[in-house]
Amino acid sequence: MSWPWIIAFLSLWATTLLVLLVVLGQVRRFSGLFEGFSAYLQSESGIAQLESIEAGDTFEEFAVTGVDGRRHASRELITERTLVLFLSADCAPCVELLTELRPIQGVVDGIPLVIISTNSNPMDQHKQEQDIEVFVDTDRQAMSAFSNKVAPRAFLVEADGLVLDKGIANSIGQLRAMVRRSGVAESSRI
Repeated sequence: MSWPWIIAFLSLWATTLLVLLVVLGQVRRFSGLFEGFSAYLQSESGIAQLESIEAGDTFEEFAVTGVDGRRHASRELITERTLVLFLSADCAPCVELLTELRPIQGVVDGIPLVIISTNSNPMDQHKQEQDIEVFVDTDRQAMSAFSNKVAPRAFLVEADGLVLDKGIANSIGQLRAMVRRSGVAESSRI
């Protein structure tokens, strides 16, 4: 082989690797969409049990651990209409959503937000960067109270335990839509 052929061959390999890296970067960018769509397909086909407590049901009391190491009862955390958001440290859409939540500082359109990590590791590096309190469901009481098996999932609840709405929450827009739906439901009851 001559030098021009060797250089052409190496250039082709370098270009292929570069294109592969760009494609993988784009796939990661849309991973939240893919995971949400996958969860939807699995639930529609019955492959995965994505059932949870329904709107109109009430959740049972639970306790979670705060960053201070202290246990917090649900009645301390949920004193008014509240969004309860379950996230997982090993879920890419969850980590992206936590980053997206940074500017709102625990309130979505006037509704308090309680973030519960489903892992024993409560996304340490993210919560410290964000100044967002993430509670840890160390003994899975909160997951059990909501009959929840997936993350990211959000529940809009009243202080008395009534679940108003629920949904897979891959973005702050989906959380805001949940809050808006509850507002529409409230005004239609009056």
